[in-house]
Amino acid sequence: MRLFRRLKSKTPTKPNLDQNLVLHLSKSRIPGPRQFKYLGKFLNPKERLVVYCALILVCGALAFLGFRFYTKHIETVPANGGTYIEGIVGNPQYINPLYSSLNDADADLERLMYSRLYTRNELGQAIPDLAQDMKVSDGGKTYTITLKNAKWQNGDALNADDVVFTFNLIQNPDYKSPLAANFNGVTIKSLDEQTIVFSLREAYRNFPRLLDFGILPQSMWDGISSQTMPFAELNIKPIGSGPYQLKSLTKANTGTIRSYILERNKNYYGKKPFLDVIEFKFFASPEEMIAAQNNGQLSGMSYIEADSSDTVIAKNSIDFHQSALDFLSAIFFNLKDTGLTKEKKVRQALSLAIDQESIVSDSVGRLGVATRTLLPNFMPGAHDVYATDLEAAKKLLASSGWTEQGDNWVNKEGKPLLVHLSAALDQKNIAEAIAKQWKNLGVQTQIVYKSSDDVAKDLSAHQFEIALYTVEMPDGDPFAIWRSNSDANFSSWISKDVDGWLGDARITTDENLAADRYKKFLAAAADQIPAIPLFWKAYVYPQTKKIKGYQFAYMQDPSERFSTVANWYLKTSRRYVNAK
Repeated sequence: MRLFRRLKSKTPTKPNLDQNLVLHLSKSRIPGPRQFKYLGKFLNPKERLVVYCALILVCGALAFLGFRFYTKHIETVPANGGTYIEGIVGNPQYINPLYSSLNDADADLERLMYSRLYTRNELGQAIPDLAQDMKVSDGGKTYTITLKNAKWQNGDALNADDVVFTFNLIQNPDYKSPLAANFNGVTIKSLDEQTIVFSLREAYRNFPRLLDFGILPQSMWDGISSQTMPFAELNIKPIGSGPYQLKSLTKANTGTIRSYILERNKNYYGKKPFLDVIEFKFFASPEEMIAAQNNGQLSGMSYIEADSSDTVIAKNSIDFHQSALDFLSAIFFNLKDTGLTKEKKVRQALSLAIDQESIVSDSVGRLGVATRTLLPNFMPGAHDVYATDLEAAKKLLASSGWTEQGDNWVNKEGKPLLVHLSAALDQKNIAEAIAKQWKNLGVQTQIVYKSSDDVAKDLSAHQFEIALYTVEMPDGDPFAIWRSNSDANFSSWISKDVDGWLGDARITTDENLAADRYKKFLAAAADQIPAIPLFWKAYVYPQTKKIKGYQFAYMQDPSERFSTVANWYLKTSRRYVNAK
């Protein structure tokens, strides 16, 4: 390209005065930015096309390099700030670790304002909170715990005496704490300001899960008797060591608390939460709470019934988080019954016909988390052992002497395969979903509806053939349900091997050994089919999609949703990362 060149002539000519003038006035022979606007006048069409193509390529390359740099070196991360507002049905009374489990509103606030030795992560596993280190000795009967350096929200140091003081109050029968039942035969002592020792009468692998209770400051509660404790102002204006502390509260003219405002605890020893403020608003009914949500006054609701979800406006802007609770709904077989299900192959066939996911979607929706195992997923060795396979189920029935005739299975006398299912009236949808799936196999089901109390009585007396029932499994421990002499062993499944495996898993501190024993238990259950697991009862937690970071797969108590509050955020920022 020939720009700003001196023109050559075959014959001498007079100097080009205009050109000389331009060259004299310009400090550089390189065109300046203002001169480029005249570029088109010096280029022919072909040269202009080349220049434009080159410019497009350069711009495209720069855009690609910029995008690549951004994706590799710039990431969006949570940022501090924001206020989260949650609605709760009920009213706080005792934000006190001794009694908070009796009231959902108390439990939620206590979880945020008090810290504990152990808490739960999003998978339902026990993890250290105040505990810095734990050593287990004496065959699992002694737990020595070293505390982290923590402070109360007023700035005072938290020490071992505070833990001992709280534990002694829990065990003191005068204070009537519902937590006392968890610690029968357990003693505590302090070795120094940062070390405590628990001594158990019997080894228990899940003992750290029981240490999920708030710690009280001895200096503030010491001297308050059991008679005056319910009236102490500290129940409403507590001083704890958790991630949040009381900022303010408002009361109605009647004296009931209308709202609590918590702010980030500047003295908190753990991971600092992103949210500046968490505000709780209290309502007399679910309808009032949902109305406040529909009016945009709330970021989330503590709980919502399935039949109330349709009244929520703009459901697409809400995440209905679902977490499994420790209540297992299952089909129980009476192995002592003389009916058809006494035969193992029939039970196995009925089990293979069940599709847990379909039953949940058809009958309980969000209120159930389908399961194909008798153990919660956080337990060592837990895995799916129950499957759905109609063809395999039919082969089992055929091999046990049944003949497929049309849509039914019949015996040699031509009588159809008919089973009897007992169910509570409030579980009608579930029972019908079960009967529908067994009908697909060719098995007829007669459902006998009773009250919940009557179903429970029949199970305890072992007077049933098949029953639909929900059992509680605290901490996911199956020992209380499936050991041979347990009152909760409704199926009458008697097995010395199972007793040994569950006993070993319950007391060992070796996670690998516990996993091995639970795997053997599950394999035996899948072979004998004393029960068919259907789903875990679910806790449904509605939150606006603006809030990020919530995740909880399994919990024992709904207040545990705040165990991971440090991960919640409303605001974000961008930062540079040096990608390798």
